[in-house]
Amino acid sequence: MIASMTRSVAAEGAYTGIKTNAVRTAYNHAAKKLDVNDNTGRKQLKVDFREKMPAVTKAILEADRPIAKEMTKVGGTANKTNGTVTETAGTLGKVGKGLVVVGAVASGYNIATADNKVEATAVEGGAWAGAIAGGEMLGTASSVGGPYAAAAGALVGSIVGGFVGEQAVKGIVNELNQPHPDNLDKMTTICFIEGTKITMSDYSLKNIEEVKKGDLIQTFNTETNTVEIKEVLLPEVSKSDYFVEIKFENGTINTNTLSHPYYVVDKGWCSFDSKEAIKKYNVKVSDLIEGDFVYKLNENGIIESVQIISIKVVKMSKKTFNLSKVKDNHNFFANGILVHNRS
Repeated sequence: MIASMTRSVAAEGAYTGIKTNAVRTAYNHAAKKLDVNDNTGRKQLKVDFREKMPAVTKAILEADRPIAKEMTKVGGTANKTNGTVTETAGTLGKVGKGLVVVGAVASGYNIATADNKVEATAVEGGAWAGAIAGGEMLGTASSVGGPYAAAAGALVGSIVGGFVGEQAVKGIVNELNQPHPDNLDKMTTICFIEGTKITMSDYSLKNIEEVKKGDLIQTFNTETNTVEIKEVLLPEVSKSDYFVEIKFENGTINTNTLSHPYYVVDKGWCSFDSKEAIKKYNVKVSDLIEGDFVYKLNENGIIESVQIISIKVVKMSKKTFNLSKVKDNHNFFANGILVHNRS
């Protein structure tokens, strides 16, 4: 959160500084081309370039000098420029370049800590654009109160704009990641049928079809052998025509696609159709068979082992659901049984 806010403020600050310097440099070059006595041309040039300045810079200039519509009343020679403004623009440009580094570091942190680096990079791009647009919009609206109000408006606008830009790109990415309804029959995924109970962070149970992005669920860290609460990053909806009905000694029955991996005691990840799981999802698995012991999470948060007593293939056409992306541990508990989530 802090990194995202830092990035947004830095993005607007960098834009203000770098653009201010660029506009002032362009003005100086244009002014030198005018005839020394062309006062009218110089006045109009000031009006034109003043309007190109970022919101905060424009507010500062208009606090010390005439507003754009009064510029035509100001005297002066065509090749004379304001040294103070030029120097200030140069300083802002240097500050802007420094803020680019600050913003890049903040974005780099967000990307480095994200599960999907490519998607995170796209999100950061949207956040930068949103921060600049929001900062300029609110900065301009607040400029009637003077330079301090404009600066405050730009600050708030950059934070809000950065968040809006970030969420907009996330929405696009999530939409692209969702399977298209027209392709459901062509897909073979590792999923469960509707009504499968997922163990949430507070040990309550929720149907898998009702679990949303951002929900917190119980997962298992296979390296430390501990139960951990993690965030659901992407629920997925699909469809299949073949399933396995797995019965356990405690009476639990799971119905899922043939390749969905289970965590088996002393064997690791195993799937009824291990070849399909390896081929499609690059998940290293062994064969899941009757007699295997799997991990079960009880209502007290304790991991127990429970034996598979039967596995039966069932042909039926049903919509299926999966928590395709779970942060860090990449698994969840389906009807209390530890299963993989694919990624």
